Amino acid sequence: MEPFSLADVKPSNLKSKYYVGNPLGSGGQATVLLGKYKDNILPGGFVALKVHTVNRNNLFRIQKEIRIHRHLNNLHREENEDSDNVINHIVQLYEVIRGIQCVTCVLEYCDGKDLLDNIRDESNKSKAQPFSEELAASTISVMANILSTLKQHGIIHRDLKPENFVYKTSSNGTKVLKLIDFGLACLETDAIEVRSEYVGTPGYIAPEIYKGLPASSASDVWSLGVILFILLTATMPFDGSRTKSQLLHLEENMNFHFKEPHWPNGN
Repeated sequence: MEPFSLADVKPSNLKSKYYVGNPLGSGGQATVLLGKYKDNILPGGFVALKVHTVNRNNLFRIQKEIRIHRHLNNLHREENEDSDNVINHIVQLYEVIRGIQCVTCVLEYCDGKDLLDNIRDESNKSKAQPFSEELAASTISVMANILSTLKQHGIIHRDLKPENFVYKTSSNGTKVLKLIDFGLACLETDAIEVRSEYVGTPGYIAPEIYKGLPASSASDVWSLGVILFILLTATMPFDGSRTKSQLLHLEENMNFHFKEPHWPNGN
């Protein structure tokens, strides 16, 4: 994977190239705004502007996120955009704009809801089960193929959850599921260096992360298993209010008890 440094990005003015619209979301890492390219050279013209305020504490993480995106972009270029290749299920980075105190990642805009909202919608339609087994299987298959691709390239996402899978309407009108937000992603070669970082979303974090061990592709697979449970039941397998020690005890002993009506047999 090629190295990347923000020092190599020529400073430019975001608003000279893009109209900046309303917020799409925000978190501890950045704020995401709706944008539109002024020359309208992109399909639809809309983009997602992920704006980072840069300081000495997050510079390495921002550069790592961009480096991973740039590597995945190279895979996009190698494939036909109209194909059903797995890489088309990962959001693209179009360019990086460096301002005086901030860095903006210009990303592919997804016009649909995230997976969590879709689970809620389906749950409201059917109180028995939010996703049919067939739909859950096809959805989780797409996600598993995405993880397989990331593993092939030594990338660990570290924050898999329904909110980070978003639908986009394709040119033929179909809904395409996309993985977003590589703000906490790391390379397998960096995993030992960041082993002390407690990152991720409670309820989705693998046991080894709680123990302070290095993250791995298996950590992402654990999170994927949690998502599958949610797809089928619209509930979390682990109570988010549990303490770290309680979760470790529960996960290490694999002593899971699920209440009806989701799992009538009890375990």
